[in-house]
Amino acid sequence: MTALLKTDSPRRGFPFGAALRRRAPKTLSGRIGLALLVRSAEEFLDRAGDSGSTAQAMHVHRTTLYHRLKRVETITGLSLDDGMDRLTLHLALKLARINTARRSAG
Repeated sequence: MTALLKTDSPRRGFPFGAALRRRAPKTLSGRIGLALLVRSAEEFLDRAGDSGSTAQAMHVHRTTLYHRLKRVETITGLSLDDGMDRLTLHLALKLARINTARRSAG
């Protein structure tokens, strides 16, 4: 999923994927840290922002989820409190997943 969000943000004008790769958590290896952030954000958005069910589904404490989501906000420059930013991130994550699946299939 390192190809995450290679498209430019229409609002911020920078590639999300490159930003996420550069700023992946230092305490984890780059790919593992990035994968955790991506999975956390996607799960949160798939569950319509329900942090309780997201944390439960990921088997992490809610505070851990909050830290991960804050990290995603810091890296991308998006706010998960803003509807348009949530939509932008959710669509980008889904498109990245589809693109990865297409590459694997073909």
